Amino acid sequence: MLAFSVIFAVLAFMFLSLRVGLAAMIPNVLPVVVFFGLMGWLGVELNLATSIIGAVALGISVDDTIHYMARLNRIVKRAPSQHEALLLTMREVGRPVVITSITLTAGFAVMSVSEFALISTFGWLSALTMLTALLTNLTLLPAILATVPVVSVWDLVSYRLGPSPHLTIPLFHGLGRLAVRLIVLLGLLKRFEQGSHIVKRGDEAREMYLILEGDAEVRLDSGKTVPLGRGGIVGEMALLRRSRRAADVVALTRVEVLAIDEDFLRRLRVRYPRFAARFFINIARILSDRLEAANRR
Repeated sequence: MLAFSVIFAVLAFMFLSLRVGLAAMIPNVLPVVVFFGLMGWLGVELNLATSIIGAVALGISVDDTIHYMARLNRIVKRAPSQHEALLLTMREVGRPVVITSITLTAGFAVMSVSEFALISTFGWLSALTMLTALLTNLTLLPAILATVPVVSVWDLVSYRLGPSPHLTIPLFHGLGRLAVRLIVLLGLLKRFEQGSHIVKRGDEAREMYLILEGDAEVRLDSGKTVPLGRGGIVGEMALLRRSRRAADVVALTRVEVLAIDEDFLRRLRVRYPRFAARFFINIARILSDRLEAANRR
């Protein structure tokens, strides 16, 4: 239990979520459960040799889990979706994980031919537990992570959002610095070079953009332009319902935006419900202000 508790705490801290820590532990606990279940079913005696198999299996299985999740954390930033990121991660880490686990399984299996009963039991039980750990990491772990965004503590400390984002960006008002970082890291960041279109008139869309850095302008049919800077929001109607863009938005400088769509809002609600409540209130307030301004015109 001490090993489970320590590993769970480390994973939860590393990936900034108790939910992610728990999700990562499930594929690692299952092989140990299978191990002790087999011992009871087959009537294998619990002794010094067999009692350490669970700890060994847990340590090796957790290594594979961290390897997979760390790689997923990097790939998901450039993949179009979490599902695609899971597939790409498995292509990259699947082979080394399988080779390592099969090598360990074969090494332990050799011990099962020993004439010394204690060593033989240790060997075949360890080999079977290693094989179970491999199967859970290849099947159960990706299935669990399909609905759990993975954000690491390194992302939290390394990403820069400029001065006081919770004070300078209206969408983040009422949230702390930590909350803002966690929210942004759940979303998809997009960058646009000077002169490129952030939004094109007539394009079908279902996401709005929050400008985190840089300057842009909205170009209306009438020829009028509306400046946008840090904290500006564009495409809010696409968030409420699928629609076609009604104007062009062009980057005047290098612009970085946070794309906000229904999937992002769902992840935020599930992962950080307290932060999500304030975030939704801010969206409603901004949309209300814009509707009131439009009515006045």
